[in-house]
Amino acid sequence: KDPLSVYEPAINSPKSVIYSKDGSKFYVNSLEGYVTIVFDSKSLKKLKEIRHEFNASNNKLFKNNENSVFDYKFKQVKKEYNYFTGKPVESCLSHDGKYLWVTYYRRNFDAKAESPSAVAIIDTEQDQIIRVMPSGPLPKMIACSNDNKYIAVTHWGDNTVGLIDISSSDPMEFSYVSHIVVDNRLSLNFSKSDNRDQNCGNCLRGTTFTPDNKN
Repeated sequence: KDPLSVYEPAINSPKSVIYSKDGSKFYVNSLEGYVTIVFDSKSLKKLKEIRHEFNASNNKLFKNNENSVFDYKFKQVKKEYNYFTGKPVESCLSHDGKYLWVTYYRRNFDAKAESPSAVAIIDTEQDQIIRVMPSGPLPKMIACSNDNKYIAVTHWGDNTVGLIDISSSDPMEFSYVSHIVVDNRLSLNFSKSDNRDQNCGNCLRGTTFTPDNKN
């Protein structure tokens, strides 16, 4: 009832917030809403909802219909693995703020986050998704190198990190170049009673590049 209060139905289990490079707007990742909401920083008015929902109408967002990376396999049997809704968690900016990268905790059909998930690339000028790349299981944190050459996608799911070469100015040219294992890679076979968030090995979270961009 307070005049300064803002109620936004699209926000359901908000996971992270990030400002645009110029600070004029900010993005809220709504995990259970399957949406990233864009707000004006000064007025706090909603500018747009970016839905993380994929089907035949936007399949072109997946380069060559790619749905997995490295040697990851799906635990589910589906005709189209790229028809799903994604649960957005964390994000980072690249290319001087032009692109916003958003990780998906899991695809909606993957209840235990045992299968490949994905990462959305959003054009911040248009505030729309321009590409979706596959990832390992349960990606959480994501970081851009200081020299804007690499994106690191940290997989909470199995103690690994996927490294993406983003040196091109064309998002369709971005590609994975390394799969880094931290200690040991977990096998992912969970029962219905398992607590997925507790059975995550090192439960990798914080991710950053060293100032010299070498690690």
